[in-house]
Amino acid sequence: MFTVLAPSEAIASTYNNSAKMTTLRDDGSILPVLGKPGVWFWIIHIGGASSLFISICFSFGLIAYLGVMGKRQNRPFWTWKLPERLVMYLALCDLLWSIAHSIDHYIMIALYDHVPDLPCIILGFLLNEFIFIQAIIVMFIAIGAFVMVVKNKRIPLGRYDWRLLVVSIGFSTVTGIVMVCFDLFGPSGAWCFLDGRNPLYGVLMSIISIAMIFTSLFNLGPCGQLEVAEASFKNSSRKLNKHVPNTDHHLHEYTALSM
Repeated sequence: MFTVLAPSEAIASTYNNSAKMTTLRDDGSILPVLGKPGVWFWIIHIGGASSLFISICFSFGLIAYLGVMGKRQNRPFWTWKLPERLVMYLALCDLLWSIAHSIDHYIMIALYDHVPDLPCIILGFLLNEFIFIQAIIVMFIAIGAFVMVVKNKRIPLGRYDWRLLVVSIGFSTVTGIVMVCFDLFGPSGAWCFLDGRNPLYGVLMSIISIAMIFTSLFNLGPCGQLEVAEASFKNSSRKLNKHVPNTDHHLHEYTALSM
């Protein structure tokens, strides 16, 4: 015997049935797919995949330009100027992050469901890796610009920039391993990063959001100091131009690191 459902009950039933398609945790908790059922699922994932494709194109174009064009093409990477190497690091992180993030969107479009747990954990680990590496490099740029302008010193990075690479990659990797051990990576509802079925999901998202806001505000201080110092340096350079003919060259070195 068939039962006729009201429209609202039919929608709720369809939503609950679609949620049962998702992967269960050991405690039986279920995470619905964001936007499903409905058109918002396609808007989220097609829009996300499209914007990430544009990001991949721009990042790859920048890497190709830095590596192929100009005077750098016949020089070893480690002989490039520090600002050029930092831009390459950031572009490479952005390229790899965009590729990893695109994969989860394409899988969700193909499956019309969450990415299975194991691939989602791997993608979440990679996203965490590239996010933190990029954030640490950005913070170094801000600190380096501040130290160069205020202290007139350079932060030593060691041969092959090993200090910067060890800190950024090492911190990101250790953080990712700890999060894997505590089963924190997985489907978030719309993509793969923090597992939305984990009770700590809200706390972790708040911590990461605060960390990103802090990173942005942290960069504003040195940038403000840099603008003030640059203006002061320009005024001084006009007065000392007759005695110090290469003042513009030093000014270029001060401002290049902030780019």
